[in-house]
Amino acid sequence: MEARFDAINFCEKSIDQIGQSVEAGNEHREVEKATTKLENLPLPLIHHIMDSLSSKDSTKFSILSKTFNSSWLTYPVLNFDNALFPIQHPHAFNAFVHRTFQLRAPHILGCLHKLRFCYKVHLRFFIYDFKPLVTELLYFASHNNCKVLDFEIDMIVSQSLSIPFNALHPMLSSKFLTTLKLSGFTLPIPDPVITCPALKLLSITFCIGFQTLHVVSPSLMEVEIILCQELKSVIVDSDEIECFKFTGVPRSRRNIIKPCDIIITLAANQYLKSMYLENVIVSEALMGVATKILHVRCCNLAKNMKIYNPNMEILQLENCGVVENLVVSAPNIEHFKYSKGAIITDGWVKSVVSALACLKELKILSCNMLEKIEFKNARLETLVVETCSKLKEAMVDAPNLLHFTYFGSVNVYPLLILSAKCDAKITLELIFPREFMLKNMVSPLHDVKHVIVKVGEILRGCTVPSLVESLLWLAPKPDILTLESSLKRKKSTIKFKFRWNAQKMDKEEDNCCVGLLIKCWRHYDLHIEYEGFDDNNGGNQLREYFASYL
Repeated sequence: MEARFDAINFCEKSIDQIGQSVEAGNEHREVEKATTKLENLPLPLIHHIMDSLSSKDSTKFSILSKTFNSSWLTYPVLNFDNALFPIQHPHAFNAFVHRTFQLRAPHILGCLHKLRFCYKVHLRFFIYDFKPLVTELLYFASHNNCKVLDFEIDMIVSQSLSIPFNALHPMLSSKFLTTLKLSGFTLPIPDPVITCPALKLLSITFCIGFQTLHVVSPSLMEVEIILCQELKSVIVDSDEIECFKFTGVPRSRRNIIKPCDIIITLAANQYLKSMYLENVIVSEALMGVATKILHVRCCNLAKNMKIYNPNMEILQLENCGVVENLVVSAPNIEHFKYSKGAIITDGWVKSVVSALACLKELKILSCNMLEKIEFKNARLETLVVETCSKLKEAMVDAPNLLHFTYFGSVNVYPLLILSAKCDAKITLELIFPREFMLKNMVSPLHDVKHVIVKVGEILRGCTVPSLVESLLWLAPKPDILTLESSLKRKKSTIKFKFRWNAQKMDKEEDNCCVGLLIKCWRHYDLHIEYEGFDDNNGGNQLREYFASYL
């Protein structure tokens, strides 16, 4: 046990530090002692320690002793990544991979755990054909029980690097493979069928040359298919699948999404943890796949769409074209987001949001047909309303609402949020009614206690009192009013303490609140504290302004 702890402490040091210690002389015996104890560990434990080292440090590790060199040679992981080495020229990198592979291959026959090959470069000068090397590595993986295969190529070339059929085909049915990642290749099999019984993770990105993909694996848990241009059909059949992610080819100039038929077959009483779809024509059958989290972005949906899913907890629909009629039956949903391109009507908000009994977070973004927001929801905690240009009225009864964010015009009247717990963050376009209207209108934010105004330019001292006066019409009885300058990165704060004054309540101060049940700040005794104000940003002018009312 003592040797194991010494080994771990020893390996927490970088290999460079160990080399410096050896050269120093004073610490030579200490390092030699730790090295000896590490050498006495079982080989599987040494390999486990090597898992925590980078490929570069693992290589340096091998030169410390003959035992370490032997451990490195038998370490069942081959990781060739040009980003980890200073060798950038493809010919030199190719030579390096060949030397290392030929040195270590004889020692890991039949027990290869992971093989990774990654080459990324974006300079035309470095165009290189890695096909012979990739072929050799794939043959080695298929004949030596490889469990994790991760191949990635990213170069500026007219076509992706093609993988020979005979090299790739055995891997698609390997009984040992648990992870398969391919990126940037041309696959030689037009209609590949993957039947690896132990496969858990499948990731195919930026690959071409195939039109259909059929995956049948009882243990498959995660599937990721991204930007495979020629793909027209995907079929996934698994008893354990939890996550599915598909990103199709982005919209063309004619705004047309290339179709891809996606079929996910689940076992009885099975559901996904998450499904992410982007740039794809989504069928109603696919929307009906049982999942807890569904995120659909930049997809084409049917004008009349029904979503029935008793397991769903999070639903996000973003920029999905024009949907005229959306019916959501998901009694356990907690987070719902629908933004851009949706025809959201007043009646839809009232009926749907009120019916979602478990809803906790709701965002309404850029819904330019919406004129009135009215609903009741007992569980809602977060409400965001942004840039709804035609919104005229909002009445929300949400007793457990904690966070309310609003961005838009102050023309919304009434803006009524019924919640005893709410902490509101409201961003307004500061357009105020004319003076004669102010005297006859109730402030829209009379319960707001903290107002933060972000100013994009430096305010002159003479303009500060008029700005503050306008803000005190919006929120007539705040505890804190803060002005933030984005140019100077400075905050200036006014803190108010109100005390009841019966005489002022009965007295009409210049007819400011005639006939109004809710009185403004002028009808209270005030104690005001200023922070961050000086002569240059309106400090004196503010003091004079408030002094005239005290």
